[in-house]
Amino acid sequence: GSSKKLQKNREQQTPTGLPSLLDVHVAADGKLVWAVGTSGAFLTSDDGGQKWIVQNSGIRFNLTGVSALADGKRGWVVGDRGTIIAFGNSVTELITWHPVGTSLGGVYMNSQGQSAWIVGRGGLILYLADTKKNATSQRSGLKNDLTGVHFLADNKRGWVVGARGTILSTGDAGDNWAPRNSGTRNRLNSVYFADEGRRGWAVGGRGTILETKDGGARWSAQNSGSTSDLRRVWFSAKGLRGWVAGVGGTI
Repeated sequence: GSSKKLQKNREQQTPTGLPSLLDVHVAADGKLVWAVGTSGAFLTSDDGGQKWIVQNSGIRFNLTGVSALADGKRGWVVGDRGTIIAFGNSVTELITWHPVGTSLGGVYMNSQGQSAWIVGRGGLILYLADTKKNATSQRSGLKNDLTGVHFLADNKRGWVVGARGTILSTGDAGDNWAPRNSGTRNRLNSVYFADEGRRGWAVGGRGTILETKDGGARWSAQNSGSTSDLRRVWFSAKGLRGWVAGVGGTI
């Protein structure tokens, strides 16, 4: 039956020939991992990514972002055509809805699971105050596609990245967003900040990796040794360990 098939998948390394991964989220314990990608790809791991289980998302187009609570009990996935998927412990109980027609690029759920920010095409920023289906728009002031979003635990300080080297920051939970100079015109796909809110990283096209040590006021380029499209970046709370997900299913 299906349980045997899942167990077989659990014993395998990541299968070859998978669609490209577009986002990865690692729980606080470093063991629970979720990854999403092209053609509705949705994978989970309970051993830090050594082995993966392929989940049935019921979606055939791209899933571009995933975020979950620190304990891994609840999370959200976003994707093309305004898709939002809420998932629980089992991951088999998926609730899908489409609040907007615009393709979505990234999602961040706060550590308490009480609110979330979602970004997308044409400068779209959505805020969900209670993680229910009520989404309100925040003014980004841009028309560039936005692809990544990250907030600190205070739910006030946050950053958004996107096309043409776009970086925005807020100190008031997104009521006001201000542009920052990234120093690049390459598309930025993901942004992440350590808990103290001063050290941060952004990754993007052509192997771009940017670092800041002053809360995002100034950014400097790092040598990634790659020209690939880097899709997502994630660091441990203290900024000592990091992961980058890229095209071709690479983590």
